[in-house]
Amino acid sequence: MRKKLAAFNFTLCLLCLADSCVAQDDSDQTIPILESRHRLDFSLVYLDSNLDDSLNAGFGYAYNFTPKTNFSIAVSYLDSRLDQEGGSGIGDTSLAFSWSPYTPLSVGPWVPRRIGTGIGLVLPTGDAADGRSVDATVIAPFLGLVVPVTDSLFIYPSLSYMGSFDQTIVGEDLSLGVVDVGAGWVSTSGVFLNAYIAWVKDFEVGETYLNTQLSLGMSFSHNWSASIAWDQTDFFIPGTIVDFEAHLERQIAFNLHYNF
Repeated sequence: MRKKLAAFNFTLCLLCLADSCVAQDDSDQTIPILESRHRLDFSLVYLDSNLDDSLNAGFGYAYNFTPKTNFSIAVSYLDSRLDQEGGSGIGDTSLAFSWSPYTPLSVGPWVPRRIGTGIGLVLPTGDAADGRSVDATVIAPFLGLVVPVTDSLFIYPSLSYMGSFDQTIVGEDLSLGVVDVGAGWVSTSGVFLNAYIAWVKDFEVGETYLNTQLSLGMSFSHNWSASIAWDQTDFFIPGTIVDFEAHLERQIAFNLHYNF
């Protein structure tokens, strides 16, 4: 855990350093607020677990109702095992409605699917028998802020709870508390960075876990962007692209974003 915390702190230092360097070159720089109201996300995710590796795909859509409200939906296509046949198909579907009362939101690729304050929902659209579903509807209210630190650096702390309406695939109710802090940096040149750390409390078993992510991206035009994300995951969070029974160590995601 100490190594993970050190890596995350080092990442935040890099973000601040990059921000200060850019600010010296252009004191008028601000975070780009795209005129687009829609974003499509296409993902290819490699999962490295202590059981089997897998290669999954994801599709997401985000829409801004207003500059301060955002709706998103994500569906995954899961291949449970790379070295075995079968087990592939649609996973669960997650929805999220976000509201940021003090800071405008854009559909830029640097904006997380869930940010600020709102509510999420996970629908069991995957096949539980193949391990592609939690096999329960999960509701996830979250409370958070988007806090600009400088013209190009922002942080987004959040507190959330995830609970299932009925028992999950493992025969138990889902009851999770999540405290996470993220930081994002974006420049007018089109480069963007994101990092977050999350503490996950499983109230059913009384254990606490730590998840981290670091992503780097680049906008190639007003519409097209690409990014790569690296995750160190100790515990599965419903609504993510991984399958429910995966025992993860790390995952790498290649993402393509389109704004319109």
